[in-house]
Amino acid sequence: MDFICVLLQVFFAGLGLFADAHQLQLHRSFANYFEMTWGVMFLLSFFGQIRGGLRWWTLGLFVLTSLQHLTLQVFGGFLRGFHTVDALLLFWISLYLLKRSWRWLLLR
Repeated sequence: MDFICVLLQVFFAGLGLFADAHQLQLHRSFANYFEMTWGVMFLLSFFGQIRGGLRWWTLGLFVLTSLQHLTLQVFGGFLRGFHTVDALLLFWISLYLLKRSWRWLLLR
């Protein structure tokens, strides 16, 4: 699900940049709906006895999501460009976890 949220965020950003600048608000507000899911997933991994990378990568995604806010609210100048690099990391790590979690679910 989080992978789909990342894809939607990229779509909303593109919509705001290339179609209608007012639509960029959708990109801003949608992030608030799923930004905590990775933190919740990390906490739930202890109850679900999920170990190893599946647990710690979710914490990494939570940190990267927090960094998304910092790149726009705290950083200035060229450091704001890391907002897009961070988005790519969120995309690839969430895709990796999607693949790994299916394998974990099937082996149980």
